[in-house]
Amino acid sequence: MNKPQLILNRNIEEASENDVRKIEKNIKHMNRGKLSEVWEMVDALFRMIKDPKAAWSSKAIAIGTLIYVISPLDAMPDFIPVAGLADDASLVMYAFKKLADDLLIYMDQSAKKTAESQRETALELEMIRIEHAEKMMREKHKNNKILVGMLSFSILCLAVVLFFKL
Repeated sequence: MNKPQLILNRNIEEASENDVRKIEKNIKHMNRGKLSEVWEMVDALFRMIKDPKAAWSSKAIAIGTLIYVISPLDAMPDFIPVAGLADDASLVMYAFKKLADDLLIYMDQSAKKTAESQRETALELEMIRIEHAEKMMREKHKNNKILVGMLSFSILCLAVVLFFKL
């Protein structure tokens, strides 16, 4: 067994709910470097550990992996350029492979959430467009009233001028 797997195994054996709080506090700032390339997997692992219905054995693997990810001093310290997060990303892929069937549920949820968000954004944009069109129509109607008033006044003035010339 290599060093990352030994650390992962220790993390899995010692996984606890307290670790979930540590992960929750620190995971967001890890979306960088090589980890950003596997962030959907990291996110799926994180959602799994937050799901009360997930099996503890799967959660323990996910917790162990994410504790490794948030730890700055692991087999390859995170401050080392490029390689520092590469071992974290490879461990995420390893955990994802072990938990593939369970994690596909969370990946699917993420895709549905993204699609729903995009639909909501499109709906909001359409509502803004409709509101703008309505405002333009009201403005046009208002301008038409002003134009009709001005034309009426002009006709009245012309009638008065013609009346007094006769």
